[in-house]
Amino acid sequence: MFDFGWKRRQRNVRMRPAWKKFMVGLIEGLERQLASSAPKTARMQLGEVRECISRAASPKARKSCERMLDTLAESSPYFKGAVRRHVGEQVAIILDGTERAMEGMVKLARAQGNRKGERGITKLLMDFRKKRRKPLYKPVKSVQRARISGIGRQSKVTP
Repeated sequence: MFDFGWKRRQRNVRMRPAWKKFMVGLIEGLERQLASSAPKTARMQLGEVRECISRAASPKARKSCERMLDTLAESSPYFKGAVRRHVGEQVAIILDGTERAMEGMVKLARAQGNRKGERGITKLLMDFRKKRRKPLYKPVKSVQRARISGIGRQSKVTP
C-alpha cells in the first residue's frame, strides 16, 4: 500500500558493486594501455575519475562519473589510442571465447548424433574463422607514418 522505496534501495545496493568493479577494471585497462609518452596529468585525471567512482552512491552520481570518463576518453589523442587498444584487447578475448563456445557446440552435436546440426555449426564456425582473420583495424606502421608526415621524403634539388 505504501511505497517507502525499500525495493529501489535494495536494487541500487546490489547493482553498485558490479558497476564499480566494471568501472575500476575499465580505468585500470586504460591506465595499462596509456602510452608512456602521455603527460602525468592524464594519469591524474584517471585518478580523479577513480575517486569519483569510489564516492558514487546514487544512480545520478554514477551517471556523472560515466560522463566524466566519456569526456576524458574523447578529449585527447593519447586517451583515444588507449581506449582503442583496450577495446581491441577485450574484443579479442570475447572472440576467443565465442570460438571456443562454437567448438563446444560442434562436439555436443556430434555426441548427440545430430549430424545436420553438427554440419550447420561447423559451417558457421568456418565462416567465423575466415572473418576473424581480418583485423578489426589496421595499425599504421612507422614507415607509413613517416611517409604520411613527410619524414624521410627526399626533396628534389634544383641546380
